[in-house]
This record gives sequence, C-alpha cells and structure tokens, in this order.
Amino acid sequence: TAEPERAVRMLEASNDFDLRAAVQELAAPIHALNSDLNPTKLDTNRKYAPRFALTVLPGLAHWPMLEDPAAFQAGLERVLAAERP
Repeated sequence: TAEPERAVRMLEASNDFDLRAAVQELAAPIHALNSDLNPTKLDTNRKYAPRFALTVLPGLAHWPMLEDPAAFQAGLERVLAAERP
C-alpha cells in the first residue's frame, strides 16, 4: 500500500516529465494492447512515435488483462512473436 504523501509527491513529479520527448528518444518497439472502449488515437501516437503499433481487444474495457486474461495473453504472445528477430 502506498503512503498518501509518497503518492502525492509521485503525482506532482509526473507533471514535470516530458512524455513526448521521452517517447521520441525511445529505441524500443511500442505496441499497445488496448480495448475498443476508449479508442486509441493512433494518428496522435504516431506523430510522436512513428513506429507505434496497436492491437485492439474488442469488447473489453479499461483493464483487458483482468477482464479477459486469455485474450490479453493471446494478443501479447502474437505481439512478442512478431517482434522476435
């Protein structure tokens, strides 16, 4: 369990983190496994990370790995297999 003071400091510090700059410097592949409940803004993500890839897990909500672990695992295995050299 997080201590409230620590959690507040972490949230406040996150305001200073430049996610766009960090993503542009990242050399690793980026592949999201997202639900279709809140559509992923693929064009916006690719604006900052042109290699951003997406797998949509239909019919799930905010926590696809908890709602349908088998579908999430299958999607993750496909992504990892495609990334292997």
